[in-house]
Amino acid sequence: MGLAWCLGLLAAPVAAQTPPPGLGRISQGASVQPGSGICTGALVAADLVLTAAHCVRGAVKDPTRLRFHFGWRKDVDGRSLGPADRRFFDLRHGVEVLVIDAPDGPGLAALASDVALIRLNRLVMPDQVAPLALTAPGRLPPLGTVFELFAFDRQTPDQLGDKVTCRLVGVVPGLLGLDCPAVSGNSGAPVLLSAEGGGSVSAVMVAATAAGRGEIRSWAVLLPDWLRDRVTAANVSRAKQ
Repeated sequence: MGLAWCLGLLAAPVAAQTPPPGLGRISQGASVQPGSGICTGALVAADLVLTAAHCVRGAVKDPTRLRFHFGWRKDVDGRSLGPADRRFFDLRHGVEVLVIDAPDGPGLAALASDVALIRLNRLVMPDQVAPLALTAPGRLPPLGTVFELFAFDRQTPDQLGDKVTCRLVGVVPGLLGLDCPAVSGNSGAPVLLSAEGGGSVSAVMVAATAAGRGEIRSWAVLLPDWLRDRVTAANVSRAKQ
């Protein structure tokens, strides 16, 4: 896992208060209307998008159905621009879905494997949009750690939402319990750990909680080793070209 530390040199830090341009909307099909099924994704290598597995499992056999619109912009009044006004910077299609099988049955054990990568049909060059950095592996953050979240909502699929602050209030194996709510469309959004001079992806938003979990209102999956290895290898190979 030593190569994971290279990511800080090859990926872009997240500017505080500003959604990183590597964030994007994942959909299947050409038309996305309010209420359509969408998810959020994050560019983490020149040809890899990080998201939730439940967003893409159905496209494993036909990943070309997946569309990743990224580089969302806002006008001077802070409003998101429409598609005719270049609301997003660019579009890529999927060519492969990288995901592991979830454990059988419901519950948090299955939820902890709800993370995936989409390989894109064309590279996104760093002079267009730089990939997001991953938080270095290590000990779990302490309770009370504050994260940031930018995500899409299926009710307003052409608008990247404003920043939401999420506080860590619980931990189970493979999952972070957060006090911020999750709605449909938020799935796959990167949970960003802020730091002086930037930030990094620590986890992936996957679900709202059921009743009875106290302060925990949503779950985010910690980045597993297999995913880190894939992202690191992709970054290193692109850096050598």
